[in-house]
Amino acid sequence: MDRIVKKKKWTTGRIIILSVLLVTLIIIIKILFFGDSRSKIQVELNKVIIATVKNDNFQEYVAVIGTVSNKETRYIDAVQPGVIKKVYKEVGANVKQGDIIMELSNPNLELTVITQESSIYFQISTIRNTKLQLNQNYLSQLSQITNFNYQLSLSEPQYQRYKVLLEKKLISQWEFDQVNEQYIMNKKQKDILLSSFKEDSLSRAGQLEQITMSEKRMLESLNSTRNQLDALIIRASIDGQLNTPEYRIGQTINSGQRIGQIEVTGDYVILVNIDEHYLADVNIGQKGTFEFAENTYGLVINKIYPSVVNNNFQVAMDFIGEIPKEIKKGQNLQIRLEFGKENKTLLVPAGNFYNKTGGNWIFCLDKTKKTAVKKMIKLGRKNPQYYEVLDGLNEGDMVITSSYDMFGNYEILKLK
Repeated sequence: MDRIVKKKKWTTGRIIILSVLLVTLIIIIKILFFGDSRSKIQVELNKVIIATVKNDNFQEYVAVIGTVSNKETRYIDAVQPGVIKKVYKEVGANVKQGDIIMELSNPNLELTVITQESSIYFQISTIRNTKLQLNQNYLSQLSQITNFNYQLSLSEPQYQRYKVLLEKKLISQWEFDQVNEQYIMNKKQKDILLSSFKEDSLSRAGQLEQITMSEKRMLESLNSTRNQLDALIIRASIDGQLNTPEYRIGQTINSGQRIGQIEVTGDYVILVNIDEHYLADVNIGQKGTFEFAENTYGLVINKIYPSVVNNNFQVAMDFIGEIPKEIKKGQNLQIRLEFGKENKTLLVPAGNFYNKTGGNWIFCLDKTKKTAVKKMIKLGRKNPQYYEVLDGLNEGDMVITSSYDMFGNYEILKLK
């Protein structure tokens, strides 16, 4: 007798199919509701640089290059034309103020100077003769006044005696009149002479003042004439090192020609070119430092040249304190130009990531250290070593600071 076999609803095949569908559904739900849809890329760990965010002292500065220059340079220009008669100092020689560098010859100038000197000497002689004559007239008038004073000193007592004798009728009127007339005449002559002397004295004072001024002008003119010859002797105007082309005897030098220059050695200034971006932030008195022969030296800005050339402006910096003995003109120095004061703040090491992100975001590692996620940040001040972190990161965070060029637009990096 045949048995009725019931057909099973849950066969092994159906169970497997349903299981696969259930797993697939769970995965889809997880992706839709719980999954991370951000784009990911796998990156080899040895191809990135990982740095740690830290809280440390920070000094904003910019690295610039300064060139050592002599602080003072004096130029040597020929005042008078001539032919080189003798060269006393060669290029590179150390000179003292007043040292003769070269001597020029100019026969035409020498003849002109001799003629001018003769004319000036004649005028000075004439002026001095006039002065002498005025002084002699003065002494002559003074002598006459002295003589009349003496005459009055004799006639006045005689006049007084005769007056008494006349009152006593011991002498005649005629005898008294003779003495009286002489006395009166002496007084009048003295008064006239004194009046003339006063007028002459005033005139003489004015003439002597004019003569003195004329004589002074003549002497100045004489010195100026002689200086024309002195200008043929080229001297050092300051102590320093001579920097000139090579000159030879017989070579012609023109008036106003630059012969060379004297550079003051041992006293230097550092000329620094700075990107125009910092023009508004750089000030007189701003300091910097540089390393030289394993020592650190200080500098301070003493002058700013605001003209921008090739996107740079220039400043002059003086040494603070000691100047390195081995330093030479023309040397380039790596200078750390400081902005503001040093303070403690949150820092992230500088790196090429900034070129791509502009400091607005960074890849930050999660707790597993196997994934780096794009994170928005805010940076502040910077120097060649660090950026100041204003927001978005915490102390101890690990970030990727190398170039982001190979990451494209991916937001998550899987490190392997």
